[in-house]
Amino acid sequence: MTLSDSQQTVILGIRIANSFLSLFGTCYVLFSSLVFRQFRGLSSRLVLYLMASSGAAAAVNLMGLGIGINPTETPLCKAQGVTLQFFQQAQFLWVCAIAIHLFIGLVLHKHPKRIYEITCHIVIWTLASIYTILPATTKDYGPAGVWCWIKGEDDDKSGFIWRLAVFYIPLFSYVLLVFVIYGMSFRAAQRVFRKVSIGDILCSKKKTPGLAILQRLAIYPLIFVVVWLFPVINRIQNWINPDDEIFGLVLMQVLTAPLFGFWNSVFYSLDIALGTRYLNALRRRRICTCCVGTELEMVEQDDFADNYLVDMDLTSASSATGDTPKSSVVPSISVT
Repeated sequence: MTLSDSQQTVILGIRIANSFLSLFGTCYVLFSSLVFRQFRGLSSRLVLYLMASSGAAAAVNLMGLGIGINPTETPLCKAQGVTLQFFQQAQFLWVCAIAIHLFIGLVLHKHPKRIYEITCHIVIWTLASIYTILPATTKDYGPAGVWCWIKGEDDDKSGFIWRLAVFYIPLFSYVLLVFVIYGMSFRAAQRVFRKVSIGDILCSKKKTPGLAILQRLAIYPLIFVVVWLFPVINRIQNWINPDDEIFGLVLMQVLTAPLFGFWNSVFYSLDIALGTRYLNALRRRRICTCCVGTELEMVEQDDFADNYLVDMDLTSASSATGDTPKSSVVPSISVT
């Protein structure tokens, strides 16, 4: 059973609304990072690259306003399919780059150098381009339900194969990679912070430098896994029973996946205390003299935001918590 026109209208409306939230959130973070120059550390820059890809994907989703429900094979529809595939792959790959960065520091005990960032750009944009070009060789971009993407409906065998080959198989691989890296990295972190649990690593309020970096790098792959859970479940159901599309699953897909950039921007804003930075800036310019409590509180909060942002060695974190690493080699994820 296909979705009715009213159901498709609801789906498209929610998708566009959530995409607008993601676009607004990512633009806010990118603008704020330029204003406050919060891009000194490699971990921060990797997150900002992820933000840029997520914002671009959200902007592509807004093309649905011009396409409407029941899309046809128009140039605008094909353009949405091509650009959506490209930026979705880019954001998936930047998530993997963040996870691998965590792995290099905590498990391999190495400092990622500038060459790692350059290599990420080369590999990610090249792979995203390849994954985007391949379906175009068989002209398989077009209507894909309520929006435009890789065709895979009815008797379009090549479109179905491309969906598997350049989207879902890579997506499953990325999720598996993230889980493996999470397990290995958290075990390595617990060896350094012997009194700290995985729960503390994810949500501890002890703002030690090492835990701050762990929290920053760990949260984005976790968001990725959560928001793409329902889209994967929905597509599995479509493969099992292609003639019976479930409205509830499609609804959950558009309630989660388009918000990837939004949730990234929320956690990043909290991570580097953007609200405090704007309030302090207003106070310094005497636009709002009572924005951030006392002068002492303002300085402490601003110092905390500065220190929390810059990548620091886990050695200082061990000293701050009073823990001594079991190994003489202390993993570090600092980059200068």
